[in-house]
Amino acid sequence: MKKYILSIVTLICFSLNAQITSYHLVYVKSEDQAKFEEVEKKYNSKLVQKAVKDGDIQYWCLEKIIYPAGISGGRSNMPGMGNVYQFVQVHKDIEGYIDQLSNPWWSDAAKKLKVKIEDVSWPSDIEQIGIYVWKIQDSAWEGMGDKRPKFSLYNFGVSLDPQKFLDAQAPWKQQFINQMKNNEAGRAGWSSGTRIMPNNGGEHNVFTWDGFTTLGDVFRALSGNIMNLKVTEENWAMSNGFDLRFIAEKIVETN
Repeated sequence: MKKYILSIVTLICFSLNAQITSYHLVYVKSEDQAKFEEVEKKYNSKLVQKAVKDGDIQYWCLEKIIYPAGISGGRSNMPGMGNVYQFVQVHKDIEGYIDQLSNPWWSDAAKKLKVKIEDVSWPSDIEQIGIYVWKIQDSAWEGMGDKRPKFSLYNFGVSLDPQKFLDAQAPWKQQFINQMKNNEAGRAGWSSGTRIMPNNGGEHNVFTWDGFTTLGDVFRALSGNIMNLKVTEENWAMSNGFDLRFIAEKIVETN
């Protein structure tokens, strides 16, 4: 499923004044997950919260991909074997992303937190999958109130006309805003985006993200109970529709 890995991020940047989201994917065996999550919850989350407070980044979270069961390269994504995790980091623009490349918030973590280096070290056999970048073109948070998404549904596709795909999201966006305002379907956020890198021909170049408060709400959305708008190749500029979807559970995030 190399296509999935390469597509888990971005397209062409139409302007520089837009949010940039980077995804850092790693594979963690089941026996290492407790230690891995402890490092992120207990230590790194403190450092990254300061980075958000200081305006270096806008948001950060760690997500555990729980579906589908098979991920790229023959990895098993299920209890008792291992899972792909992804770090999601939002930057206000391209410049903000580039600044973090040269001055990452996690550098010298042990020194900054005044702990031993082994306290903030991951288990040794965690596998690096890659870092990928998307441009967020549109989003909807109206009516969310105090709700925060606990589960994420990512939808990826290939479009010959990404702008037409983005324009076609308008009625969906309005439907999701109405749901959030009416506290329906457990919806807690939505966004759409295009790929920045890797920018390889034939890979996924458009995506949408749906936030939900419960896993049941994710599956109800996938079953079509709340997705009542018609999708066609003509009005979405996507011949195969969303040909890759995955669900992730949020482990820890910044305020």
